[in-house]
Amino acid sequence: GVGMPRAFVVQAYGTPQEMRPGRGEENAAEVWRYRRKDFDLALGFNRGVVAWTKDNPVDEADVAPDPEPSRRKGIYVARKCAELEGEAGAATTVSEETDEALARRVMRHVWEPEPGDRERTTVTCADGVVVRVERIPMR
Repeated sequence: GVGMPRAFVVQAYGTPQEMRPGRGEENAAEVWRYRRKDFDLALGFNRGVVAWTKDNPVDEADVAPDPEPSRRKGIYVARKCAELEGEAGAATTVSEETDEALARRVMRHVWEPEPGDRERTTVTCADGVVVRVERIPMR
């Protein structure tokens, strides 16, 4: 429910089928989507906690589901960065840079689209932990 941290949501529902940045009108930094036989649920997150939930959300016709599950779908905030390469494969690029929002040095891992995964995944790691996951759909 509203106010639940990400870790509690993962404990309650498991890994979401979709994780993406929030869009302008959604009032969320990140949106998670669970699509299952027994329920269909979208959760909007702000500051790491659930801001809103929607049962049976309307499908966005412009974003087609990936034909097969991507190895990168299991990447989420609070994961240990050391586990990423083993699960998601080697990143296309890894760079160290200063993140203005976090005001510190971070490691930025970028995976370019591959078959079965039409999105660029950018993962920001600070102190060995995933602090941000950005997924940008590619046509």
